[in-house]
Amino acid sequence: MIPECRKKWECAYRDYPALTAFVTVSAFALFVLIISTFLTHGQMLYWTLDFNSKSYLFGDHFDSVSTGVDDPYTKWLVIYPPFITSVYAFLGWLTSDFEDGTGIDHAQVLADSNLPVIVFLIFLFVGIYIFRRIMQRVLSERYSFSMTEWVFLAILLSIPVLYTIQRGNCIFYAIDCIMLFLLGYRSEKKAIRYLSYAAIIIAVNIKLYPALFMLLMLRERQVKEFVLCAVIALLLFFLPLYLYGSSPAAFLSHLFEYSSPTESCGSFIGMRQWIAGIGQEFFGSSLNAVGVAFCLVILGISIVLIFLDREMPLWQILAILGSNMAIGIGISTLYGFLYLLPALIFMLAQYSKWDSGTKYATVLMALVFASFPPVPVFKSICTFVLLMLMLVLSLRRITAGKSRAEDPVSN
Repeated sequence: MIPECRKKWECAYRDYPALTAFVTVSAFALFVLIISTFLTHGQMLYWTLDFNSKSYLFGDHFDSVSTGVDDPYTKWLVIYPPFITSVYAFLGWLTSDFEDGTGIDHAQVLADSNLPVIVFLIFLFVGIYIFRRIMQRVLSERYSFSMTEWVFLAILLSIPVLYTIQRGNCIFYAIDCIMLFLLGYRSEKKAIRYLSYAAIIIAVNIKLYPALFMLLMLRERQVKEFVLCAVIALLLFFLPLYLYGSSPAAFLSHLFEYSSPTESCGSFIGMRQWIAGIGQEFFGSSLNAVGVAFCLVILGISIVLIFLDREMPLWQILAILGSNMAIGIGISTLYGFLYLLPALIFMLAQYSKWDSGTKYATVLMALVFASFPPVPVFKSICTFVLLMLMLVLSLRRITAGKSRAEDPVSN
């Protein structure tokens, strides 16, 4: 039995090394999580998904639904863009006759009620189904249907996805829109391109950070389209704020304040939290300005290399952007690692050779999404190493390209 399984695994690894490596790491991590959960009488799973006495299931969703109908930007200082807040307000209006009230206490009541939970589950299942279909569309040219299902199962049971479901966060809808954008922004058909532009505009107005993916349009020299998308995205972002009685300056001020590292430095997921932890330990200060500057420098270097390295594969570009979004300048949370999902999917579909860089990237992304160990800082370190790896590979390509250009023999 064991020799036969080993032989099948070796055949799968020989034919499909990246997919086999990712699924193997994910399966082993899930097995360890199940065993540890059994040995700790369920405590390991509660700790992994960050359950505590102050939280409740789908809390992000119901908090947003409840505050969305009650002066979200002036009273509750919501940090979501107005587009997704308006969607939450609509859901709050639908359930306003079902349970009266607003605010956090009302959110807990909604979370314990049948109809609001059913509405959320419909949104959740539709979002997951759309992602599954897009993922199969990307992977179908290289893998069979059953193999893509194994990848989908590994992703679905990953810690970032399970935590997103537990919190009921809207990031999954943004990921769907990002994937739709990546499928169509280089299409020769104008209708498909503009539908992909609409998708990225929606993604930006769900989570803001997907705006980085719009840089791909500039890289493809789609300048007019980039300007059009940027203008529409900004209008959808700024104009509704005035209707809510707020302003862009007030919103951004609260967003920056909210994203600042706390004295406890949270769970050390982002690079700003790392620097804040060092500052608190040795200097008695969070060193927030240093953290912001460090993240901006890393982001700036990343963007410059993306534009200079014309040979950079798409999946490596997505890995660089996703890593910056997960642990960079913004609010770093466990579900923020989902911004690496596009890089993972396109890497499995498009890598050209199984070299050392691709091997390391595959293992690092597998560890980011693995069910064990459930330590956020471990996943953030893997993400940082992945980012540095992508930047180093890019620098090597640029250096090699210059050497070839200067070498008369090669010319």
